[in-house]
Amino acid sequence: MKNFLCGLVGAVALAYLAPWLGVKGGPVLPEVTINVIGVATIFFGSGLSLQTSQLGLALRSWRVSACVQLFHFAACPAIFAAVAAVCRKTSVLSPRLASGLLVLGCLPPPISSAVILTAVSGGNAAVSVVNSSLGSLLGVFLTPSLIVAISGVSAEISATNLAATLGSTVLFPLMLGQVARRFGIRKLPGYIGECILIAIIWHAFSETFSREVQVQPGDVFRVIGCLLAVQLCLVATVIIFASGPCGGRQSRADVTALAFTCSHKSLTLGMTILMTMYGTNPDFIIYALPLLCYHPMQIFLGSVLLVPWFKGYIDDEDVNDDVDLSDESWNQRTNLDEIFQNHPVSKLRSRQGKVSNASSV
Repeated sequence: MKNFLCGLVGAVALAYLAPWLGVKGGPVLPEVTINVIGVATIFFGSGLSLQTSQLGLALRSWRVSACVQLFHFAACPAIFAAVAAVCRKTSVLSPRLASGLLVLGCLPPPISSAVILTAVSGGNAAVSVVNSSLGSLLGVFLTPSLIVAISGVSAEISATNLAATLGSTVLFPLMLGQVARRFGIRKLPGYIGECILIAIIWHAFSETFSREVQVQPGDVFRVIGCLLAVQLCLVATVIIFASGPCGGRQSRADVTALAFTCSHKSLTLGMTILMTMYGTNPDFIIYALPLLCYHPMQIFLGSVLLVPWFKGYIDDEDVNDDVDLSDESWNQRTNLDEIFQNHPVSKLRSRQGKVSNASSV
């Protein structure tokens, strides 16, 4: 996490000092080396690490999986739309930054960060893996349409070209990684994906700084404040719903997994979709700014605040389960003693004992 944040700051600084290096048509040719080869490498690595057998678990617990996906692609856009409307009406954010919130609400979950934080918290990592993987796959098809429908910002390429680009840079490498996995190819080191992700952000900021920047530091702080409130709201909503009767009273390990999965957004797939849809738009960085702030914030907030809280949350359930189990066992033993004492055989033995005692006297 620390290395990633340092690399992120360095990438933004380099883009500011020498934007000509990372622009389209520049010496690095980022439109090929980053947007095509780099993105394809990330999703090839995702295919290597994704266990397709785990997707079968989603079919067995389809109600939970359906609720998670509905939350991501229906509830999240609605919640972010409500926050964006309030921010726009109160002039907390400009209309274009508010549109960036709308875009963020439509993005799918990540495969890595939510799973890692769930596992560290002691939650059900399998639930997180299944629903994060399923959400990422659905996001390739659902997110572009949702962004256009909810934000009202039309894509700069046709739907056919968008599908072809996402298919060649996301779906095909993902399936290729699955095939390579069956032949025993090892997973790619994690730092490769992080480096490519930093390169994607560097390219995005290089394009931005090569034009007139219309984002002020105050805008960034206001975006961070709004996103912090939204993420805590998402986590609280999931906890209340999943642990209550409407959510089937899930175990606390499952609630932990659902809270991280439902509140996280994918920077890798999100930036790929946004670069494809709005890469040449002068307001691209404004639409992408909420996502660029949300990704490090969700990891930092999860690591510092939520992981310790969820550890205690799960431990409390384990203690209560131990107490309940001992009480239940005690009640069962008491009931068994009463049944044994009232049983005819027990009474007969008691009478025989009394008769033998009397005869001996």
